[in-house]
Amino acid sequence: MVYATDFGLLSPGGIARFVARIGAQAPSDLRITYYLAGEPAELPRATDGAVIVHTAGRRGPLNARFSAGLWSRRQELARHDVVICHRPEYVPCLPREAKTVLVLHGGSWNAWRFGRRLFGLAYHVAEIPGCALSDLVISVDPASLSRAARSVTRRLVPTRAPVDDVFAPGPKSSNGCRRLLVAARLVPEKRIPILFEVAHDVGLPVTVMGDGPERRRLERLAASLELDTTFLGAVTPLQIRDEYLRGGILAMATKAEGYPLAVAEALSVGVPAVGLHGPGLTQLQPYGLSLFRSPRDLSAGVRALLSTSDLDGRAERAVRAWQDHRAEVVAESFWGHVMALVEL
Repeated sequence: MVYATDFGLLSPGGIARFVARIGAQAPSDLRITYYLAGEPAELPRATDGAVIVHTAGRRGPLNARFSAGLWSRRQELARHDVVICHRPEYVPCLPREAKTVLVLHGGSWNAWRFGRRLFGLAYHVAEIPGCALSDLVISVDPASLSRAARSVTRRLVPTRAPVDDVFAPGPKSSNGCRRLLVAARLVPEKRIPILFEVAHDVGLPVTVMGDGPERRRLERLAASLELDTTFLGAVTPLQIRDEYLRGGILAMATKAEGYPLAVAEALSVGVPAVGLHGPGLTQLQPYGLSLFRSPRDLSAGVRALLSTSDLDGRAERAVRAWQDHRAEVVAESFWGHVMALVEL
């Protein structure tokens, strides 16, 4: 299992949680070796191993340095039955002796959409040989693949984002707390200032779960808007669940999501969720996610949710969301595809 993370500080976010939750549910007779960029505090299973791919002394972004570091591990990687990697630029660095699975997390054009045109184009170009060189491509958003990438892909199967057990729906429901919830890394592409403007427009306090380089700027913006804002910083899944159960409306403004894990988690415990229309998000509409075309429409949608009560419908959708996103359910499908490849 190849990904530049340490399951903590190096590469926090949805992909690291995907890798950890899928790994924790791997078949008992399957040994996994994680090729990581940093020493993890713990692995998804105690029986698995880890190899630290050294990136010290190399220049460039973490994933570029990690890709370069994989070259020195090619002989070791070749001894595995299958290599599963979670970014397309890793694939050309892998040995051809082992079967390769590429997991795409829906980010093909995200950088392009946010003005990083050169990087966005480079990522898209990397996706094409990544798909061509892989025996199997598993994607959280198959519709996001370009026609070129799709044309060279041998086999493409979908997957969902796996939700932790703590987000199982239960008898305890939210108390109807009137606030806007934000659960995200604090980075520009999440477009959190739009959510602050919505909260200011509607007159709601905001609770922010997550940390990142944009925190200081967001704190200043909240102060300038005189917005009642609580920044909780980095939080555990259990803390997120507890905040969801206190009540509120989860809001997202990003248009660069592959499969928004925060939304799947919120919907699983019956928290209403809203967002701006964008790639990847539409997959969660059947579970109750409401999408809008503009910030003004988003504000109107939040007002509508505050004035209506649909507890029975929300509870029914929460059960469906949980059943479809349970880590055990997602992992069973994921590992089924991988093991079928190994046995060919």
